[in-house]
Amino acid sequence: MALRRWALLAVLGTGLTACTDAPPGPETSAVVKEWTRVASPKSVDKDFRVNPCETLTEAERRDLGLPSPPVTSAQADPAGCTWRDQDSGTAVLVELDPLSLAQRYDREPGSAGVSVVKVAGYPAVRAQEGGDGRGCEFRIGVSATEALHVAFSAPKAVPDACGSAQRVAEAVIGKLPAGS
Repeated sequence: MALRRWALLAVLGTGLTACTDAPPGPETSAVVKEWTRVASPKSVDKDFRVNPCETLTEAERRDLGLPSPPVTSAQADPAGCTWRDQDSGTAVLVELDPLSLAQRYDREPGSAGVSVVKVAGYPAVRAQEGGDGRGCEFRIGVSATEALHVAFSAPKAVPDACGSAQRVAEAVIGKLPAGS
């Protein structure tokens, strides 16, 4: 599972010609590309950054097919949480992306398996892992300066990996308070 996740991260991070190697800074963070514009920003500063694993309730996790207790990311930065189903081995990681969409991508991505979509009305980049349906990742802009990274993985093919990741992302975004 870790190897697949790293491979998919490579597609999202370095495999795209649309990515930027520029470190975050005033010259990259001030540029807002139209496709990355967030109409109703959310804030991650309070609840998610402090207690990301408390974002979804037990009932919400069960409804999403993630009944096992969440696991907080080992690193405090970026804040994140993994929800998994111990029986099936499926897992969803939700963490803060250290870069906004505008900082991460020089231009709108368009590689094979990678597309620009909306998640809960927010701009996002979706990358599906291979053709076997075992994984899918999203980078979702929730404000002009912050994004969420959502990664779904499974040990075997599932009917809708991207749909599963998107449902978790929508549930988490729905819990974030309004930002500025």
